[in-house]
Parts: sequence; C-alpha cells; structure tokens
Amino acid sequence: MQAGGDTDTNAAIVGAWLGAHHGASGLPRARIDALCNGPFGRDHLRALAADLVAAHEGRELRSARYSVIAAMARNVALFPVVLVHGVRVLFAGR
Repeated sequence: MQAGGDTDTNAAIVGAWLGAHHGASGLPRARIDALCNGPFGRDHLRALAADLVAAHEGRELRSARYSVIAAMARNVALFPVVLVHGVRVLFAGR
C-alpha cells in the first residue's frame, strides 16, 4: 500500500505534538530506554523538552546543546544510506 510521500512527515509532526502534550510519561519506559544517545539522542531530546517547558512557563531557555563534530560525523555516516535509498526509489519508478 502506498500512502504518499508525506506520510512519514505527517507522522513525525503528530508524534511531536503528542510528545509535547503528554511528555515522556506518555511513552513506555522501554521505548525511551531504547533510544540511542548520539548527538541528537535521548539526552538531547530531554534537554529540548526542558526548553519547551521553560518557554511555555516564560523562563529562560537552557538551550539544548550538541556537538557539531559528532553531528557532522553522524551526517557523513548516514549520507550513503540516504543516497542509496534515493537511487533505489528513483529506479523503482515511484
């Protein structure tokens, strides 16, 4: 079944809304523990959530930080995966 090219984007947006509304308590603990803790992993998401709460309450943001070097290394490592996927989709006639 093909649901369209924006299905994953829509799911990500709805997931972000639900996560902002319910917080970490709305997710099974095992799912949170299973998240990798890379440059944009579990700790970074928790810092972003804290900034969201601070912004809602009118407090100063702590500013979720990340390592630019680690983020670049991750992006370089993932680039071949994205490229292969794009070429595969292109030649699959989608």
